[in-house]
Amino acid sequence: MSHPADLMSPSREDRILQEQGLVHHVAKSIWHMIGRAVPLEDLVGYGQIGLIEAIDRFQPEAHCQFSTYAYYRIRGAILDGLCKLQGLSRRLMEKLRFYRGLHEVLAAHYEACDFSMEDLEQVWRTLDETLHESLVLFMLAHASVLSDEDPGSATEGEASVLADEWRRQLRQALEQLPEAERHLVYRVYFEGLNLSEAAQRIGISRSWACRLHQRAIQALRRLIQRDMNPPPGERVLR
Repeated sequence: MSHPADLMSPSREDRILQEQGLVHHVAKSIWHMIGRAVPLEDLVGYGQIGLIEAIDRFQPEAHCQFSTYAYYRIRGAILDGLCKLQGLSRRLMEKLRFYRGLHEVLAAHYEACDFSMEDLEQVWRTLDETLHESLVLFMLAHASVLSDEDPGSATEGEASVLADEWRRQLRQALEQLPEAERHLVYRVYFEGLNLSEAAQRIGISRSWACRLHQRAIQALRRLIQRDMNPPPGERVLR
């Protein structure tokens, strides 16, 4: 005879159905993070593996809420699946390996219940934005090296290909900035002025220059990220 508590507990199959929304939510967040480079259905499939693993291994007395535990398992399974794929660009594979390594670091903190599911989501969103803004700042910081007019920028082999690609991406993105942001970026990163000097040269306050600078970096991040991972069916001019 079944115990009353057992009758109240959802079966394994019911639990899988109940958590489909979570699987699709996690899969879609990673799908956008990687620029939709892989069909969403594939990510959902990897996520199902993580969900089943979470259901089978979850111990209420030893863990946080099931949704947080499942979130970690689902995301880990999707990243593991993506890292095993063939044919992805090297840049995307490097990004995926980085994210998977970070995932393992966060998992260690999770074991102590340091993060809720909402905390984890915020960490990933912040990381994705910071990662791309850091790339933009790195490219701009080396703007003189990447400049076509710099005779010392010649490199060989793979490094030359990378420099050419960065030069193209940076030039195209800069051309799409609003005039005020573009002028500020050129003053700071190509002429070597600080923000105060650039603001004075352009005829604006330093506080407004700070806001323009932030807007310019965010815009460049979006433009370069879109160039790296264009939506399906969109042709990027190179």
